[in-house]
Amino acid sequence: MKKFLIFVAILAITINANAQEKQVIYGIKAGFNLSQISTPSEKLNIEASDLSAGFFVSGHANYSFGKILGLQWEWSFSMQGGKGKLILEEEIEHSAAKFSFHYINIPVLLEVKPITNFSIFTGAQIGFIMYKGVSCMEKKIYGVDFEKAIETKFNPMDVAAVIGLQYAIEKKYLISARYNFGLTPIFDVEGVNGLANRVFQMGIGYQF
Repeated sequence: MKKFLIFVAILAITINANAQEKQVIYGIKAGFNLSQISTPSEKLNIEASDLSAGFFVSGHANYSFGKILGLQWEWSFSMQGGKGKLILEEEIEHSAAKFSFHYINIPVLLEVKPITNFSIFTGAQIGFIMYKGVSCMEKKIYGVDFEKAIETKFNPMDVAAVIGLQYAIEKKYLISARYNFGLTPIFDVEGVNGLANRVFQMGIGYQF
């Protein structure tokens, strides 16, 4: 984790330096998420979730090394989570629940451009959780109360592998699809290795 943060810091300094020479292209993007929680957990009384809809908004800085390779740094607000079942009380089993997690994500992506205006992105992102909540039994529980209800705490950071495609119309208007594969557990619980974020994103954008 420390090595990743050091890499991110070095990359930020490099991009800022290049931006002064107008070698960086900036852009914005927005779209929808289809997300889920990856695996069930008997320990937390949570089942594997169905897909849940949300949205994201992001900004990016893209530096090209040439016609084939580039590097992209992003800042994104992302609504994630899933629909599943949660037991909050012993006498109530399998209560329908919608989990909502809001993250500030910072992807660092390698761009490969096999043909003009078409890009393949791959890399990693680190996310910082801003909101955690669940709607269950016509109740909304969030923050510390949510942690008390499931008797555990959330990981403050989320690391994910990222792969995606993008097409630029006239080099300005963007159409993109992306999949974020969570590598760290959402919950900070000993013995729970699953329960990671899985997020599919579709978006449109504009770059300057």
